[in-house]
Amino acid sequence: MAAGMGAGVGAIFRAPLAGALFASEVLYRDAEFESDVLLPSFLSSAVAYCVLCGWFGSFGHLFFVPSDIAFDNLFDLVPYTILAVVLVPVIWLNIKVFYGAESIFERIKGPKALAPAIGGLLTGLIAVGLWKATGDNNALAVLSFGYGLLQQALDGSISGWSGVQILILVALFKILTTAFTISSGGSGGVFGPAMVVGGGIGGAVGLMCQQMGFIEHPSAFVVVGMCGFFAGSARTPISTIIMVSEMTGSYELLMPAMWVCAITFVCCSPWTLYRKQVLNRAHSPAHKGEFMVPLLQDILVKDVMEDRAFQFVKIGTPLREVVRIVANTHADYFPVVDADDRFVGIFSAHDIRSFIYDDTLHELAVAADLMTTTIISISPDDDLHVALQRFNLKNIDELPVVDPNDKHKLLGMLRRRALSRAYDERLKMMQKAMQDR
Repeated sequence: MAAGMGAGVGAIFRAPLAGALFASEVLYRDAEFESDVLLPSFLSSAVAYCVLCGWFGSFGHLFFVPSDIAFDNLFDLVPYTILAVVLVPVIWLNIKVFYGAESIFERIKGPKALAPAIGGLLTGLIAVGLWKATGDNNALAVLSFGYGLLQQALDGSISGWSGVQILILVALFKILTTAFTISSGGSGGVFGPAMVVGGGIGGAVGLMCQQMGFIEHPSAFVVVGMCGFFAGSARTPISTIIMVSEMTGSYELLMPAMWVCAITFVCCSPWTLYRKQVLNRAHSPAHKGEFMVPLLQDILVKDVMEDRAFQFVKIGTPLREVVRIVANTHADYFPVVDADDRFVGIFSAHDIRSFIYDDTLHELAVAADLMTTTIISISPDDDLHVALQRFNLKNIDELPVVDPNDKHKLLGMLRRRALSRAYDERLKMMQKAMQDR
């Protein structure tokens, strides 16, 4: 599924590398990749890109940018920082409106087509109303892809304070029309509209800074605005930087794009456009329990063995005496030793439960008749992952710990709860260490 998503993004937006990375990065809210997805995504994205572009006979870029928008002035980071700060509340607004509209449309009763019909009607009314109010055909970009408007902003066809106004209006109302279209049940994606919203806000900030004499090339802010907006919304900073660079065919703005994406990614951490994203690999259902193994492998049995006396039974002990021993102790498992104190077997309290009230066997049976000689044991130098596997072989709660060089030399008993306690303590130590960083 992730590989297919990467293929679609890579082909439609002419960004095969970024599409593959996006499919791997979008799964988590933290800046983390799903390595198992990368190679399949590389192949699927490359194939989809070649098929689509080959079919239409065009391997060009989605947008064309001027050649003079390179980042060559350190002080330009100030207006780029302003852009990042402006994008943060717009990202918040976009996510709140999108899911707010979804909750409203879910309450609409009636045929399934009713909610999308209402959403479509509202979208059309917004577009017509905005067009009539501004008298500018560019206002209709809230209905379509909106890429034409972005290209005009890149070309410099949109300029001045009137350009600032139309870019802001289209960006803000694009948030509404996207929510009404998709949240109502209509068909569509969120990546394209996010590019329009981010590019519109970026272009508006760039034009304002140009009007105030801070910068010379506002078109650069369109590209960086796309990056910053989607990186903060979708929690995908790395793939977004590469994606916009591929879409525009320009890598001159990598530095400001990195700057703005980092700011929006950090500041927008409480929100995400993709609510099914998990925090990271450790929280992923696909990797459930995967991180427990390395942690347990780092702890040895001898590190968690409790210094406690254990109750053992001689091999010839009569059943009557065995019953008394079991009744007078809190132990659940009883190792059996021979005349030379060599560990030869083990039985549990459950094993003798059926013999407690059978007086005829109390003098006839001995410990040797009760014990099992198929012993599941552990050595002090084994790690806790091995111990856990041994516990699970027969779902037992205690394991005899024996000398690794002499299986008949009993050193102690390891309880399952000692393993759980050691795991919890180590996990708390790791969490505290991460919080203290």
